[in-house]
Order: sequence, then structure tokens, then C-alpha cells
Amino acid sequence: MTAYRIEKQSNYTVVDNAFIKDNRISFKAKGILLYLLSRPDNWQVYEADIVKQSSDGIRAVRSGIKELIDAGYIERNQKRDEKNRFMGYEYVVREKSPLLRFAKTGNSMLISTDKVNTENNENNGSNSVESHREKCKFNPLIMTFMNWYKDLYLSARGTKHPRLKMDQIKRIHDTLLDFSTYWDLDIPDDLQVMAQSFFEHVHDTDYNLNHFATEGILEVRFYDSGLYAG
Repeated sequence: MTAYRIEKQSNYTVVDNAFIKDNRISFKAKGILLYLLSRPDNWQVYEADIVKQSSDGIRAVRSGIKELIDAGYIERNQKRDEKNRFMGYEYVVREKSPLLRFAKTGNSMLISTDKVNTENNENNGSNSVESHREKCKFNPLIMTFMNWYKDLYLSARGTKHPRLKMDQIKRIHDTLLDFSTYWDLDIPDDLQVMAQSFFEHVHDTDYNLNHFATEGILEVRFYDSGLYAG
């Protein structure tokens, strides 16, 4: 490889090579982390700002941030006011992940993936059956919201909500749980706020729970209901 480098006197960022060699995260995630590390310590992290700095859309940015959270490079904590209302997130960005172990070889820094590989092997073995069973269990708070939603439907529409098939219930449950987990929502309270916003502001729909529990609808209701303050 031939690399043409420039002499750096200003406007540059020095980072450890460890996260660049971390094969647990994508280059998309590495790019986001590098951008955040180039910002001042008092920088306020906004997803919209990251989107403006690249050709990636909001979904790609969120996916990259989730990778960094899962890998230990980012810690994201909710901020709430004195009335316990959601006021956005506070981010802690780390150049080195505490979930990695490192081993020095000569002048280079190599990432030890023994722990990661061991965990993956365990999950691919007998534990994967137990993990699958755990995933198949319905979250009681999500089910509480789904029952509440049907009551809201009855109140607003004057008729019972159409009966849902088991595969629809499973899909709705998983979508709501994944979305709530990603945005660290209070279940069922925040989902109820989003559902009420759905009934109040959307008119060209049948209000079916199967329709509400789609990624696109949830994202719009999340922003429009005032839960997102980033």
C-alpha cells in the first residue's frame, strides 16, 4: 500500500488504534466513534448532527450508535426533569472499550478476542436453546400496553379491536420491545403517550395495533409526542 500523508500542525485528531482494529464493530460504527472523538469534551451529541456529517441516513446512524453502545464505546443515559419527564440523552464516549482485553506485541497493539469468541461459542451451543426460549417469552409490560391499546381502540372507535393472530401478536410484541429497548422508553407509559398521539393526529388509518406497531409509525409518533429531545 502507498499512503500519502500530510504534516499535521493543526486540525487533526490523535486516537488509539484499538477501536480501529476491533472486529466487533462495523466501519460505519468506527467512523461515528472517530467523529465523536474529534469533538470537544463538552460537545453535545445529536443524531441529526452526525447525519449531517455523512451520507448515512438516520437509521444507519442509530444502528452505528447501537453497535458502539453494545461494544462498550458509548454509554447513553436518560436525562429527566424534576417531573421525571424525558429530556433527551447524555452520552459518555470512550476511546477504549472496557469490554475488550488487549495484548501488546512489539510496537503494535493487538485485540484479544478470546472472550468474545468464547461467548459466541457458548451461545451457539446448548445455551442457544435456552436463549431462544427466553426470547420467546412475552414481556408483561408490553402485553399490558397491548391490552391498554385495545381498550383505547374500543373507546375511540366504539367497537372492539379486530382479533389478532398469534404470529401478529408475536411480531407486534417484538417490534414494540425492540423499539422501547433501543430508545430506553418507560413501558407502558411512553408507548401510551405515543398511541394517544397516533389516535389524535393520524386520521387516514384503521388504527389497528398491527399498523401502529411498525417501525415507521413508531418513529414518527416518538418524535411528534415530544419524547425525543435530542
